[in-house]
Amino acid sequence: MRFVHRMSLAAHRAWYARRWQGYDTAARGRAGERLAAIFLQTKGFHVICRNWQRGHHEIDLVMRDADVLVFVEVRTRPADAFVPGFESLTRDKRRALRQGMEDYLRRVPRPPQTWRCDVVEVMHDAQARLRWAHYSGVSL
Repeated sequence: MRFVHRMSLAAHRAWYARRWQGYDTAARGRAGERLAAIFLQTKGFHVICRNWQRGHHEIDLVMRDADVLVFVEVRTRPADAFVPGFESLTRDKRRALRQGMEDYLRRVPRPPQTWRCDVVEVMHDAQARLRWAHYSGVSL
C-alpha cells in the first residue's frame, strides 16, 4: 500500500510564500524597512536616518513625528507566521534596542525633549499582498 502525502492549504500557502519570497531573509527585511518608511511617511513622519549602527546596536529607522524623535523597529513576517512580528521581540532584542537608543541619544549634539519607540510589522502572504500594523510607544 502506498502512502499519499497531502499538504494542507496552509502548507501550500507557506510553500508558495517561500517560493515567491525566496530564502533570503535579509533582502526581505530590507524591503520591509523600505515599505515601513514609506508607510510612516504617509502618516506624516520624516526620516532622519535608516539602519543606524554602532557596535552591536542597530536601529532600523530613526524618524521624527512632529517634535518627537521616534525609534522604529521593523519586523517583516509572512502573514501566517507562527509567531507574529511584534511578539518576536525577545528580551535580548528589547535590551539591544534600548541600549541602541541610549547610545544614539548620547551621540546627538542636542538630544530631543521627547522620544519613543515604535514597532512596525510588515506582513506578506503568498499572493504578495502586504499588510501593516503600527504599534506606537512600545515599552522596552
